[in-house]
Amino acid sequence: MDEDEEMAELRAQEARRVREEAKKCLRHASFQLGKAAYEIDEYLKDFSTARIPIRRQVILNEAIAHLVANVLPNLGNAEMARGKFNLHYVIM
Repeated sequence: MDEDEEMAELRAQEARRVREEAKKCLRHASFQLGKAAYEIDEYLKDFSTARIPIRRQVILNEAIAHLVANVLPNLGNAEMARGKFNLHYVIM
């Protein structure tokens, strides 16, 4: 194998690795969003059965706080951004 073929093979291997890492990040985000959907459904049930308007406000605030504190950080946005950068780098 000459040097050019070796470099092409290395680039191809790196491209496969980066694609697999990107898929892993997307699967993780999908799982986290599915879990979040279930949790939000629980808040929705509580909201629907609440009779007191102030209780509805509290439930809505709790749902928003839950999304911000527990869902957004777990989506892996940084990993997906890094994967996007790596994909762009491999393409060039």
